[in-house]
Amino acid sequence: MSHPSPSGPDTATATRTLVTAGFSITNSRRQPTHIEIHCERSDMFGAVVRYLVVVCDGDLPPENDRPNIQKEADNERRVVVLVANSSGTDWLSWTEFLASLGGACVSFGCQSIQASVRGNLG
Repeated sequence: MSHPSPSGPDTATATRTLVTAGFSITNSRRQPTHIEIHCERSDMFGAVVRYLVVVCDGDLPPENDRPNIQKEADNERRVVVLVANSSGTDWLSWTEFLASLGGACVSFGCQSIQASVRGNLG
């Protein structure tokens, strides 16, 4: 069950939505202009895919930080997912990010409902 998305990027909503979508969050690091969420999920073949989800505070990802973000992802063999308030050619808008995960989970109640639905389907 999804809820309307908050007006802009929000760490708590991003975290709950990722967990509800089946991701395991393994680490996070707050930076001055964004938060980096280290997470992973098994794909349909059982391989674990590791992600570095970068949720930015502003309309665009921080241009000066992007090389360091990519270097960290490369070193840790993670796929970078950049999220900002507005969409761009190589990053998702907040709305696109939430929609790709099935909608925003703005409360922990959403998570338990989603888990219940998944349990009944599988």
